[in-house]
Amino acid sequence: MDTLKKTDINPRDISYVEAHGTGTSLGDPIEIRGLSLSYGTYTSDKKYCPIGSV
Repeated sequence: MDTLKKTDINPRDISYVEAHGTGTSLGDPIEIRGLSLSYGTYTSDKKYCPIGSV
């Protein structure tokens, strides 16, 4: 959230997020929740930015 604020980037301008995605039942939900909270602070839009992990 701090990065979006500091850079004045609109979350709707971000078209893809490459997540850490460890594949664990503990880590993945925490990461997704963090992204959801951060983006949700700036927009109520849903399902516009794909999330992947390698």
